Amino acid sequence: MQLQDRDRLLLRSLSLDVRLATPDQVRRGWGWPDGPSGLRNCRYRLRALVEAGLLRAITVPSTPVLALEGPVFAWSPGDPAPNFDTVAYALQTRWGDADEQPTRAYAATFKAAASFGGRGRNRYTRLEQATHDLHVTELYIRIRQEEPEIANHWVGEDLIAPELERFEKLADAEIRDGDQTLLYLEFGGRYGAREVRKKHEFFSGEPLRPGGPRRTPAPYEIW
Repeated sequence: MQLQDRDRLLLRSLSLDVRLATPDQVRRGWGWPDGPSGLRNCRYRLRALVEAGLLRAITVPSTPVLALEGPVFAWSPGDPAPNFDTVAYALQTRWGDADEQPTRAYAATFKAAASFGGRGRNRYTRLEQATHDLHVTELYIRIRQEEPEIANHWVGEDLIAPELERFEKLADAEIRDGDQTLLYLEFGGRYGAREVRKKHEFFSGEPLRPGGPRRTPAPYEIW
């Protein structure tokens, strides 16, 4: 199969940066035009990539993707801690009556990931996390389109996870300059106040355990 530039960009993103993408996300994020014909052509290309063994098509339970117009909360070193209950309430109430429904999505296979040193998925077993993963993809698309100067510094959670020590909290993504974390990015699901607090404590450099060393804080955004 002769890969186009946007094919390579999509396969790289699904291997390194995010886990899943719906056809509409692929259309919007990787270069197909608006409208029914754009989505139709995008679906046709996705089927070809599946037939080539580079993508896996799966059906996952997911709510419709929220419009991510800006972070629910943003913090920088020196700012006061948020009101954890207020942030949690905002995260929990924005879903309305949205229910999960069967949703077509695509993931990179091991064959695709081998070309980029990333992580492929011949199976996707964490179905309960699909809504979260698709919203991380939505955030990734927004960053690529609106803040392209930092998009190339995105490091996804599958690359972050092996670096973590016990008790450390995983961000959905980090914006990095070399080894330095410039920004933590988190999509907030239906987080309670306790989870918001734990995320804040980690991102703001609080010790992981009583008496432990403080770490270098970095700005974070919860979307």
